[in-house]
Amino acid sequence: MNNKRLLLTVLFFLCTVGFLFARSIVVVDVPYYPPYIFLDEQGTPQGITVELWQLWAQKTGQSIQYRFYPTLDEAFEAVLSGEGDVINSIFYSEERSFLFDFVYPVDSEPTCIFYPKSFRAIDNLKDLEGFKVGVVKGEAIIEHLNAVTDAVGLTIYNDWETLIKSAVEGRQDLFICDKNIALFYLKRYGKSDRFAHSKPILPPQELFWCVKTGNKELSRLLLAGLQSISTEEKEALLWKWKGEKPVSRETLKWLVCGGAFGIITILVILLWNYRLKRIVKKSTRELVEAKDRIEDYNCQLSESNRRLESMNLQLLGANEDLLSSNTQLKEALHEIALTSNNLFDVLELSRQLSRETNHAQFFSRLLALGLKIIPDAKKGSISCIENNQWIFKAVYGYPETLPKLRLPADIFKPAPSDGQIVDIHRYDSEKHVPELLLQTTVGIKASLMVGIYSEDRFYGNISWDFFEEVKASNTLIRTGVALGKIASALITIWDHHGEQENFQNTIIQTLVKAIEIRDIYTRGHSERVAVLARKFAQHIGADESTRQLVYWAGILHDIGKIGISDLVLNKPLPLTDEEFLTIQTHPVQSARLIEESNLPREIIPIVLSHHERWDGNGYPHGLSRKDIPLEARIISLADAYDAMTSTRAYRQALDTERALEEIIRNSGAQFDPTLVRAFIDMFYFKEASS
Repeated sequence: MNNKRLLLTVLFFLCTVGFLFARSIVVVDVPYYPPYIFLDEQGTPQGITVELWQLWAQKTGQSIQYRFYPTLDEAFEAVLSGEGDVINSIFYSEERSFLFDFVYPVDSEPTCIFYPKSFRAIDNLKDLEGFKVGVVKGEAIIEHLNAVTDAVGLTIYNDWETLIKSAVEGRQDLFICDKNIALFYLKRYGKSDRFAHSKPILPPQELFWCVKTGNKELSRLLLAGLQSISTEEKEALLWKWKGEKPVSRETLKWLVCGGAFGIITILVILLWNYRLKRIVKKSTRELVEAKDRIEDYNCQLSESNRRLESMNLQLLGANEDLLSSNTQLKEALHEIALTSNNLFDVLELSRQLSRETNHAQFFSRLLALGLKIIPDAKKGSISCIENNQWIFKAVYGYPETLPKLRLPADIFKPAPSDGQIVDIHRYDSEKHVPELLLQTTVGIKASLMVGIYSEDRFYGNISWDFFEEVKASNTLIRTGVALGKIASALITIWDHHGEQENFQNTIIQTLVKAIEIRDIYTRGHSERVAVLARKFAQHIGADESTRQLVYWAGILHDIGKIGISDLVLNKPLPLTDEEFLTIQTHPVQSARLIEESNLPREIIPIVLSHHERWDGNGYPHGLSRKDIPLEARIISLADAYDAMTSTRAYRQALDTERALEEIIRNSGAQFDPTLVRAFIDMFYFKEASS
């Protein structure tokens, strides 16, 4: 720990020496973006990024000066002209990337539709057709809305506060706004209970600190300061201003396995679909041949007609099979999407086990996650047997007095682990059920019940209660069973608390396997890179600690690809500029995932820099030469060699000789020339030994 602090101190010194004696860092912004930045009644800056800058200044010892402008264009011009140093929290765009270096994402902001609670629920932009909707001038949602539908009227406002004030005063019913800005102003006006909002209608956009392009010294200073701020400090800051903790980027073993199973299922369905298409194609070809025979042999018209009727029946049967297969495919895709959207919530719940001391809070969070995964359920509960009594650990939608009930252990049946749909009013109806429990179940049409089992021992039931008839679909049952298995795993971890850290590391390795399952051309890539990097580190005389670091960095270097679409990862054609920019985000995403885990933090700069180039033309930060960590330069060589000697969607594998020739050709440009010579020597030494 002392060595780590010493290294961090040296890094801060090297990064800040150019700024420390010159002047304060000038941060520019437009101070009208709450809760991130705004001015209070005394004109003092307040908000999330203001306090984040205060933490950064404490960590680095560097002073901060704010300079505010009426518009973002003026703020941009100030940094480009040298009047300011850093732009505070802007969204990424390709146009802006030519002017500024985006240092590190500090938060993300979703965009939602807000409407009075007296309105019917609004879920998407199509629901707005026929209404007048308030938006702010210059926002990207205007262009997006016009592309989706032309049946929505727009009322344009100059700023957020004017828009929301108009809604509060009843002059504007519907409006589209960044979620946290709207919640801030609605709370300020005391009207937050009058409005509801939709789920995000655009993917959450990340807010970055930005510097003028090429200002690498300041970029490194900002990045070093941000990385020295602990996760707990960031969580406390977001909790204070937004009332929510950031979503964790870890994953959970059971859901990853379920996701992998879903992907395999999709592949099987696609293969079956392909087979059916071939049947249809064959049948169509036979139909054309039959028509030709009709034209050539009129005397056999009757026989040909009978054959055509038979073939038409085959086509109808094939089409029915296709429709059935497509329905199954949609269900599988829905299940995978549901799993991916809630994966990080499950991981956050597992990560909190090591800190969790209040059982009631844990079960409440587990139940809240269950209701999020199955949102059609309006009530829910988690119950178990303790001391030969049946008690409710957590409830939602029921009276707060329900958890105080103590019922006989045999009043309910233990639900099976594979789930079942039951009528709660007939469930164990021969038992004497307390009046309070009977009253609270009025109106419930059906319940999905899944048993929780820890090491083959029954623990309790999870129940989702519906006020409408529900179909016992495979997707619904599998989703409930998946959460039941998650609950079983978490409770088993609770029983074996000392094993939790190893379990989280296993989750990280499972994530790596999940990425490789998604991309058939890189299966085993991470393990091969890790083994080769460790062998190379040993060849150049690195100590055991360095060899272990490069091994784990090799295992985890591509873990950030978990958030990249399969269509981009497996694309057989050259990537577009937009797709390549998406791929370039994976080192930053990998670093953020590792930061949330129990793995050594020394791995973070290695994974973050493994795509930097010796000539400074790499990504994400354009580091060059010795500024790139030695371990990252080792990973870069091992990664490139394995990629070239493996078959990919767009080319066949190269042999060892051609791959080494390509590495030599890029020595001094992409790779460290000293390491390249040692890398080549390692292979020649291997051949000589053979």
